[in-house]
Amino acid sequence: MAARKPIVLYTKEEVNALTDWLAAHKDQMPDSLELDRATTIPDVKKTCHLMSEMALGAYERPGLKGHIEILFRIQKKLQDLGIE
Repeated sequence: MAARKPIVLYTKEEVNALTDWLAAHKDQMPDSLELDRATTIPDVKKTCHLMSEMALGAYERPGLKGHIEILFRIQKKLQDLGIE
């Protein structure tokens, strides 16, 4: 049997830094974003806002860490597009 991947939880500081970065760059965000070949976000600003609220309220809960990981992917994609 394959070993299970460890659950990565994020600290409050990491989530705060992420959500602060996204909020600070809101005006630079495109209207939509192709996160990968299978995922397009039609309203990046709204998505980041709503998912940031969820992340701040649930960063310690392993079952709800998926949206935090998506926010980190959005941040990386935006940085790859030149938004610093």
